Order: sequence, then structure tokens, then C-alpha cells
Amino acid sequence: MEKPRSESRLQIFKFGGELEGDALRHAAGLVRSAAPDVFVVTSADARATDLLLDLVRCANGADWPQARRVCKAYADRQLELIRGAVAVLEATEELGAMVHRDAAELAAVCERFNVETEFSPAMLNSIRARAARASARLFAAVLQQEAFRRSTWTRCR
Repeated sequence: MEKPRSESRLQIFKFGGELEGDALRHAAGLVRSAAPDVFVVTSADARATDLLLDLVRCANGADWPQARRVCKAYADRQLELIRGAVAVLEATEELGAMVHRDAAELAAVCERFNVETEFSPAMLNSIRARAARASARLFAAVLQQEAFRRSTWTRCR
């Protein structure tokens, strides 16, 4: 039953970078029970962020074979998070395709770095933002999977 507007209060949820599997589904349940007046902020997965920082170090040291391995490890970590939380095949496939695109773009950024002298601030921000976007997409998929329906969503790009 929807709460009358005069009694509704916006609730803000912030979920950290260690959320996965059952904990992620539990967080989605908390948001679902507080609906409809909720605002959710998710942090990037801590291990995925660490891998992205390793990737920058590899690129700065021109260690291309290791940079490629780190790109693969980043994709593997994201896929592990998806498999642990998302049961809907279509959502799993869509998120997996996004992960593979992200990993390919990261590898391309590192290859481009091969001819540049240093990462620009915009390039570093782009690399950091990948894990945060992946986390938001994953949380949105879990909310949808758990039958949470809203008329408005902010899409992550």
C-alpha cells in the first residue's frame, strides 16, 4: 500500500564496496521494504577497484602482459559478483556483455597509454568510474530481480 504523500519521507541508502551475494540481496530487500521514497547510492566493489588501481600501475610501468591479465581478472571479478547475486538469465547475460565491453575498453585504454606519456585526469576518472557503474548496474539488476518495480530509474552509463 502506497503511503500518503504527507506521511512519506525520503530514505537514503548507501551501500559499501563489500556487498555481494546474499548481502546484496538483503540490501535490495531493505530498499524494497522502504519503497517508494528511496534514493540508493552504491560504492564500487573494493576488490574490483583494487584491480583497476593495479591496472594503472601496470600501464604506468609499461607491463602490458600483466595489464592484460589484470583486465581479465577485473572482468572475472565482475562476473563472479553477477553470478553470486543475479539469477535471471537475461539480466546475467546483459550484465556479462557489459563487463566484457568494459574489459575490452580498459585494455584499449592501456594500449593507448603505450603511446602517451601519462594518464590524463579524464582517463583516470574514466577508469575509476567503471567499477562504480558496474556496482550500480548490478544493484539495479538485483532490485529488478527481487520484483522491485518503480516508474523511474536513473540509468547507469
